[in-house]
Amino acid sequence: MSSTTRRHWFGGSANDYAASLSGSNLTVVARPDARLWAWTTAEDGVRITDLLNESLVGIDELITDASGNIPRFQARTGDTQIWLGAAEGGARTLLMATDLDEDVAAVEEAVDGIAVIPGETAGGVGRFWGRYPNFESLPTVEDGVDDNDFAIVIVE
Repeated sequence: MSSTTRRHWFGGSANDYAASLSGSNLTVVARPDARLWAWTTAEDGVRITDLLNESLVGIDELITDASGNIPRFQARTGDTQIWLGAAEGGARTLLMATDLDEDVAAVEEAVDGIAVIPGETAGGVGRFWGRYPNFESLPTVEDGVDDNDFAIVIVE
């Protein structure tokens, strides 16, 4: 999944660590110094080698610290989720970007100034058309509005 605007941060949180199962009780054991590769999908897919470490230096794999923690890093521009797996192969785990709250804040700011003007149409639906700042002449389907027009629809 991706958005096209920037590189997102991954890793570096309490949830981001490498571990393996050990013994007959299947105890979770941290994997220090584990080499991890990033992928586009859970199986097959394309290996992502265009990563940046926290200092914004290019890297092609991640190495966990002495406690098995995955370091903070950036994936490719637009990636909001990636799959990590051990360099030697095996199952992969989904990682979500840790800075998506910034995107949510940007969307909230962008829509803050949008006015929704309810009105009556044949279906009883109010419409505000984003391309048309002149509220006196909002177009309708009868005017040739198509799927390329932006709309916020309010069901009344």
